Amino acid sequence: MLSRPLILLLSVVCSGVLATPTAIKIPILKHAGKVKENSYIIQLKSEASKSAHLSHLPKSGLDISYTYDQVFHGYAARLDSNILEYIQQSNDVAAIFEDGIITTDIAQPILKSDNTGPLSRSNPNLENIRRANPADVDVYDIGTGIYTAHTAFGGRAHWGATFGGYKNADGNGFSTCIAGIAVGATYGVATQANVYAVKGMSLTRSGTISDLVAAINWVISAVATSGRPSLIMLSAVVSANSALDTAAVSAINSGIHFIVPVPLSSLDPVNNSPARVPAVITVGIEGRQYSLITDVCSKGTAVTCPSIEGPTATRMLSGSAIAMARVAGIVAAVIGTYGNSSPASIAAQLRAHASKSNFNVCPVINDRWSDKRRQDQWCQVITSVHNVISRNSHIKPDFRSTHRCLAYLSTMLGALGSVILTVGLVSAAPTSPGECKPLSSLSFAHRPNVTSGLSTRVIFNGLKRPRGLRIDSLSNLLVVDRGVGVVALSYRNDSTCVGWEKRTVVNNENLNHGIEIGPSGGGSNQYLYASTSDNVLQWEYDPSSVAVVGNPVTIASNMSNSDHTTRTLILQPQSGSTSQYIIVTRGSESNLDEGAAEISSGRSQIRRFALNSSLPSGAGWAWEQGELLGWGLRNAVGIALSPDGEDLWEVENSSDNVFWRGVDVHQENPAEELNRIPLDNISTIPDAQKFYGYPWCYTAWDSSALTASSFTFQTGSQFSIRNPPETPDDAWCSVDQNNIKPVLSMQSHSAPLDIVFYNAPSEGSEGYDNARLYAVNTEWNGDAFVSFHGSWNRDPPTGKSIGIVSRLNMLKFLLGYKVVRIPWNNGAPVASADSRNGYETVVGAPDLSQCPNGCIRPVGVAFDRLGRLFVSSDTTGEIFIVENSNAPDGESDSSSLANRLI
Repeated sequence: MLSRPLILLLSVVCSGVLATPTAIKIPILKHAGKVKENSYIIQLKSEASKSAHLSHLPKSGLDISYTYDQVFHGYAARLDSNILEYIQQSNDVAAIFEDGIITTDIAQPILKSDNTGPLSRSNPNLENIRRANPADVDVYDIGTGIYTAHTAFGGRAHWGATFGGYKNADGNGFSTCIAGIAVGATYGVATQANVYAVKGMSLTRSGTISDLVAAINWVISAVATSGRPSLIMLSAVVSANSALDTAAVSAINSGIHFIVPVPLSSLDPVNNSPARVPAVITVGIEGRQYSLITDVCSKGTAVTCPSIEGPTATRMLSGSAIAMARVAGIVAAVIGTYGNSSPASIAAQLRAHASKSNFNVCPVINDRWSDKRRQDQWCQVITSVHNVISRNSHIKPDFRSTHRCLAYLSTMLGALGSVILTVGLVSAAPTSPGECKPLSSLSFAHRPNVTSGLSTRVIFNGLKRPRGLRIDSLSNLLVVDRGVGVVALSYRNDSTCVGWEKRTVVNNENLNHGIEIGPSGGGSNQYLYASTSDNVLQWEYDPSSVAVVGNPVTIASNMSNSDHTTRTLILQPQSGSTSQYIIVTRGSESNLDEGAAEISSGRSQIRRFALNSSLPSGAGWAWEQGELLGWGLRNAVGIALSPDGEDLWEVENSSDNVFWRGVDVHQENPAEELNRIPLDNISTIPDAQKFYGYPWCYTAWDSSALTASSFTFQTGSQFSIRNPPETPDDAWCSVDQNNIKPVLSMQSHSAPLDIVFYNAPSEGSEGYDNARLYAVNTEWNGDAFVSFHGSWNRDPPTGKSIGIVSRLNMLKFLLGYKVVRIPWNNGAPVASADSRNGYETVVGAPDLSQCPNGCIRPVGVAFDRLGRLFVSSDTTGEIFIVENSNAPDGESDSSSLANRLI
């Protein structure tokens, strides 16, 4: 299945690769729509002098409209045929683009409004965001201009710049409406954000590509000057144009969030720019169907917004641009409330949290992209480009199949040293060429502290959003990179790189967290498992080539939620020649999912599925066909089998914004939980006796600050959030036969995401003398290690301050944004259930006042055979190792030892 990265890729191939030759005529990259006659956009090589280049051009027949210095090094001009011929042969030129005419179909006048009642505004509930006041966020609307005097903006609307020779006014009213939906006080979302009018379209909403490129160029410069978090709304649908794509990529690379609507008249926005750019957020109207490149949908029908008819006037519009403005407001609210992050991170969070109550994932027309004829069409495009590309390479392509065609393209680009976006195949593809980052070049974005006797270092960065981790039989580290698929990191030590090499194992943007690897039942190959929000997939996997073999098999399906979309996986047993079951977790549909109180809902549960010949073909087991292991588990993101395999241990993300009998107790309650699920004879236990409390029963953490109320529960005690006389009540929740209590409580809002048991290298085992140099403290053998992602539902956030405890000791006592060790003995934690000191920090943020944006956010944890702890940090895109502080410098000894131990 092809996605928009490939489409943009072809443009990059043409513009980047074809610029390299000096002895050929540079081709003109076509605009897919109506062109502006004799007008072109010229991209110069970075080393070329623009002034010198222009000085060599004849003045007659040359009319320069813009020069660019931010989007790329270049200019736009009207050229006669002689000058164009000269430019095509110039050594200064990297690419030549046709200038194009803009038309749009993203809005319609409407006569009936659906703005009825207080929730008719854009009402984002993304992680319970209140209507935010992000005064430090700037929104740049590239469109028809803004009526800045309208009272909806309260002085927050400003005129930025105009391109195209138009008047500094919104003669159409379109962008005034858009801006009001995004940031207006009456109908907006981000009600204190600033908005800047960047006019690049006429009152008929037409213009040129060169105008839009100039507008983006200006915004990049303005944001660089202001230094403020910013986003662009481009209120236009433009036929495919590589110059506009390049400008959008430059803005995103500058840290600017870029949001566009998709067209009303087409299911296929891949024909539009910059919608086809992967990092651009594309928005459609909910209820319509779009192709895979539409990220989210929002309400866009019959919306009231500010009008240009007067300072308090309103109008009604429908269209995907209306939906875009709502989502832009949400993005501004997220940034203003929780701090800025990279465009890729914000886009991923936006997609991950899309819900029916606010904005939802659009229906997908899969067959448009899985159709073989359509894939073959792309190979024909590649073939047409080949004749020029091949002049720079001895590689001879073989286009006898689609995969050969795509493999050729990937190899060609690798041979030419191009840095491009990954081809987006949502299926198992040939192993990609590796990317190795020298260890000497890597450092933490936000260096953590480690406990005495340990050290830590980054082994790879620049991942999109690394989550779950597993290590295969040949010590390759497999990582779920959310929004990409599964990637593998393998140690490499040669003349070109000493570091970890990344290769893509599975291209599937829908894989979001869960991963497992285990025996295949025979031979040297293994089985790789990974999960989307709705499916558990299995591939045969060859660790020697770090590649999957064949197509995936669906093991389980029918488990999608609008929230809590991760599905954590673990095999039972994890060792031996075969595994009998795969255990899968499924969280709640919302913060307080009352429907989860019924087993039939299928939510907030852990189930296991048989791995045998009875597996149904096609969609595999339906979720409800799995054997129920536990329910009433709100969001069991982290699970691990005990070393003896007799118990499943689960770390529980408990609820936010909890009240008890009208008292707000959420600051320090409820506790996060460590729960034990016994697997021995689990099939004989009635389902009613596998209940762990959610959504009614919760665990207390700290009631000391609630002296004015009767909430006096001790740590580990159970309470109900239902108000008397409703049941179940506190007393019911406290009865063991009704509700299984946690074995250990953990500080509220710490967000535990993974748990792993440490199997330390043992004295006398093969390679022990070397392994002990790298292993974390071997006295911790058998202890549990838990990652704490940190959370937002606490003021200050978990881990920010602790009264009189000094900053030097803060790390020891607080949870969140770190990895902790739980001492273990006789099959259970050493600490009692009512303890608040049952764990200690191993690695964590040194200055928690900087969290969440200025610290690590651990997700996955895994130990290798050397006793080193691997950790993923999703928001920083890093994988790092925690090891003995006396470990030898470098990795060469470590790698060779790992190979000998296998």
